[in-house]
Amino acid sequence: MRLEGLAIDAAWGRAQVLHEVTATIEPGAVLGIIGPNGSGKSTLVRVLAGLKRPLRGEVRLGGTSLALVNRRVRARQLGFVAQETQLAFPMTVRELVLLGRTPYTAGPGFEGPGDARAVAAALERVDLTRYAERFCDRISGGERQRAVLARALAQEPRVLLLDEPVSFLDLRHSVLFLDLVRDLARDEGLAVAVVLHDLNLAAMYCDQLLLLAQGRVAAAGRPADVLRYETLRTVYGTDLYVAPNDVTGQVVVLPLAREHRQQLAASSLRARDDDGGGGGGSGADY
Repeated sequence: MRLEGLAIDAAWGRAQVLHEVTATIEPGAVLGIIGPNGSGKSTLVRVLAGLKRPLRGEVRLGGTSLALVNRRVRARQLGFVAQETQLAFPMTVRELVLLGRTPYTAGPGFEGPGDARAVAAALERVDLTRYAERFCDRISGGERQRAVLARALAQEPRVLLLDEPVSFLDLRHSVLFLDLVRDLARDEGLAVAVVLHDLNLAAMYCDQLLLLAQGRVAAAGRPADVLRYETLRTVYGTDLYVAPNDVTGQVVVLPLAREHRQQLAASSLRARDDDGGGGGGSGADY
């Protein structure tokens, strides 16, 4: 099922955060939402999830305005995973995942065999079946984040929205989590959007990227088309190293320490002098 955000304006408090942002999340594909701190990434994904109303514009789920979709129906179609989940009281992994069945039941204690099967399938999908009876505060951060993903999968959604889901995970757990997310898109046809800070993970796992800067779309398209030196330098306000990975062929983006930024600036100045003052800036790109 396709999810579209059309010319969205949105505010956080009194400040307008998004300005005419358009995003399309296609079934079977992963859209990465990237950009500096404060660029509007989390606001956008919350608007797409229906957790925040846009000032102007609209979100369409399968061609229907999200504002017209019944909340229970919406909860069955849209799964949302936040950056961090706070639990109000101790619960087991199974109990946490069972919360994903809320849109299908009359309330806690009214779950049926179908709900139990959905929970079991979600736990198996994220490889947490053996931890089902453990309390959530007794498992690792990576396991807990997979449990939150399992809760969203128990909803049996067609669209999955993730807001910085790997920010607190180490390298191994980050790639395992994103391996699973990509499999869900490709194997089960989910439309997935994920907010990421790590541009290398975005290049590796996303089919399309949406780069935000000050609440506006700075670039959109394939990772190789978005992750360009001049574009990133302008948006992030710092020099970077941008080049293809020798192993995968995908883009690698690395920040540069001050001494390397100074070396790059000096080499750019020499290049302009050699060109008689008419040359442009330099940077690794392809």
